[in-house]
Amino acid sequence: MSNSIAQRHTPHWYQDAALFEADYDHAALINELKRQIVHNANTPEKEAQRDIHIRHYYDNYYDPDMPPCWMVFETISFGTISRIFKGLYKSETTEVCNPLRVNHDTLSSWMHAISYVRNLCAHHKRVWNKTLTIKPAIGKKHKEKFQGNSKIYGVMVVVQILLDQVAPDNTWAERLSELLNEHPDIPLANMGIPENWRDKPFWGLGE
Repeated sequence: MSNSIAQRHTPHWYQDAALFEADYDHAALINELKRQIVHNANTPEKEAQRDIHIRHYYDNYYDPDMPPCWMVFETISFGTISRIFKGLYKSETTEVCNPLRVNHDTLSSWMHAISYVRNLCAHHKRVWNKTLTIKPAIGKKHKEKFQGNSKIYGVMVVVQILLDQVAPDNTWAERLSELLNEHPDIPLANMGIPENWRDKPFWGLGE
């Protein structure tokens, strides 16, 4: 997202409110980005909190007042990236969506769901039998891959679909299978996982 938009606009495209939907709170976004990159560092202690590449920018440049997108996006949270993606005009995200074979709304939903589950895991929350508050959209193209979307299996499916496009040689499915084999006492149904999930071709676990 960051690179493709920078190629069409400028490395500081995220500061251009015209690239976002009219009802998007762009001012709040800029304030949040400034907070995460420690833009207003008026003490040595604050400066020390900056990532080294952000510190290098502020040590050497004064205009524009914020770093280029590739520096900012290296620092900000995935949740913030998800919110930026959702707020952009759909025409700005075509180059991101097309290679993944999903539309803007579906990918935005998936990013939000992944961010949500990531946060649950980061805070050691229970996910194996949780009914998700934020659910990934089920697009028509991938409907047969899902077993509903209210349990963790829905997000597992999303991860598999995306990885299959960006890293086809990944071992995510194999590692997931091994993890579930290590914990046979955890009921698959509580995670929304069908008993025959390994037989579904898109997981690539067949002999």
